Amino acid sequence: MERIYRLDKIVLRITKADKLLGNVTSNTLDAEKNALLDRFGKIVVTFNQIKHNDFFSIVIGKKFYERFMTAIKMYLKLTKAKVVKTNCKVYFDLDKKYKAKLSIPQNKGQLIITNEELDSNITEEEFTLFRLKNNIPIQGIDYDNEMLLNVSEEFVSYGKGCFLGQEVIARVHYKSKPPKKLAVVENLENMTSRVKDPKTGKELGFAFIETK
Repeated sequence: MERIYRLDKIVLRITKADKLLGNVTSNTLDAEKNALLDRFGKIVVTFNQIKHNDFFSIVIGKKFYERFMTAIKMYLKLTKAKVVKTNCKVYFDLDKKYKAKLSIPQNKGQLIITNEELDSNITEEEFTLFRLKNNIPIQGIDYDNEMLLNVSEEFVSYGKGCFLGQEVIARVHYKSKPPKKLAVVENLENMTSRVKDPKTGKELGFAFIETK
C-alpha cells in the first residue's frame, strides 16, 4: 500500500511564467525547486514547479500565498502574466508508488497534484521522521526568511541571468560561505520538527548550525 501524506500547500497556475518567474526567481525554470528572494538574498517564498505546454504549476505553502502575490504584484503588470489559485490538493507519496496523472519527483518520494481526495494514511510524526531522514525541510516549520544559502543551494542557479538578491548570493557562493547551514541534528534544544527515532531512541530535528 502507498504511504501518502496530505500537505498544507496550494497549487498556483501561472501563464506567461517564462516572463514572470524567469526574470525574478533564483533558479531556472527547468529545475524542480525555485525561490523568490528579496534584495538581500533572503527567502520570500520557496516552491516546487512543473512546466506544462503553455503554463506552469507551482506548489507553495498556503500561508505564503499572500506574501507571494505581494512580492510579484509589480511584475504581473509588467509581464501581463496571470496567477490563478487552483482547487488542487497536494500530497507527498513517500515511496513513489502512487500512479499520479501529475506529480513532481523528489530526491525521495514525489509530490502528487490532484483534484481527488486521497487517503492520507500516515501520521504527522511518521512523515516528520521521513523528512528528517531524507533532509526535507519545510518553509514555515524549519525555515522562513533566512538567507537562501543558509537553507540550501538546490533553489539557485549560478548560471542564470539576473534575479533579485543575485549579487548577495553570488558573493557568498564565490567569495565566502554561508555563516550557518540548516541540517538534521540530534538532541539540541532549538530543533524544529523534533521527533524521536523509534529505532535508535534519539531525538532528531532540523537546526541551523555554524559552518566550519
